Amino acid sequence: MPPKRTIPLEPVGPAPESTLFTDVVLAYLFDDQPFHEDQNGSVAYETDLVTEAAATAFALGCALGAASPGKVPLILEQTHPGEVEEIITECAPPLQEQAALARNGEAELGPELFLGALFETVAEGEPIESDAAYNMASIGFEYGCILALVERSAAQLLRNSYNRHQSIGDANPTPAPMPVQDVASRLLAAYEDDPGLQ
Repeated sequence: MPPKRTIPLEPVGPAPESTLFTDVVLAYLFDDQPFHEDQNGSVAYETDLVTEAAATAFALGCALGAASPGKVPLILEQTHPGEVEEIITECAPPLQEQAALARNGEAELGPELFLGALFETVAEGEPIESDAAYNMASIGFEYGCILALVERSAAQLLRNSYNRHQSIGDANPTPAPMPVQDVASRLLAAYEDDPGLQ
């Protein structure tokens, strides 16, 4: 039996012929953001920007999954062909446990509750290489999508909480010009025009 996976980490199989929807989300989060480039051309982002991008990606996943649950398997299939059911089955228990903690008042409902283990892997103040940054945000987005499938009410509450947090003027290095559900629906609508979820 293969080792258990709690978070989908990276695309598997041959390189896709068309753009993945997750890559559209990454472009939204990271385009025009400040970065460091070393003499070898390697790009890195500040830790705070990456963790905020992953949190925003998680909220986007919650919003998209709550509004369009039928799209979630299609999105996951792009990055994990043939493994969608297994991934959802493996990710569901920890997501449900964390949602239960929030329901019982034992933890605050927010992206950090669900992505804490991911955030613990980065060193405070150390720039994060671009591949790792994109991977963190991808994980956040996919995890948010899965939460919406297995704990829809928690995903909706988190989406609403995220929107309130943004509306009070909290400094956020990632773009958030509108409610996260509107961002998600616009990204999806634009993507479905070209190339669309196959």
